[in-house]
Amino acid sequence: ADNQPAPVATPAVPALGGPKKKRSPNRLIVEEALNDDNSVVALSQAKMEELNLFRGDNVLLKGKKRKDTVCIVLADENLEDGKIRLNKVVRKN
Repeated sequence: ADNQPAPVATPAVPALGGPKKKRSPNRLIVEEALNDDNSVVALSQAKMEELNLFRGDNVLLKGKKRKDTVCIVLADENLEDGKIRLNKVVRKN
């Protein structure tokens, strides 16, 4: 009997042209807010359900420069699923 290790099964590597890995659901593209309230952000109803959020919930926004901001979430029917509406003041925080 030879002392060769048993071959190890390796998972198949997906083709480069295959479906891309889905980004995390809480990563959103920012749009200009329609209201002047500095403590409110708007999400689509479908995105709120996906993230288990309800109207009036507090959310913690994490920015690129390690900044955290707390806002109140509201539903917006005219907004796409991958977007969030933020006031200019909230974006600067």
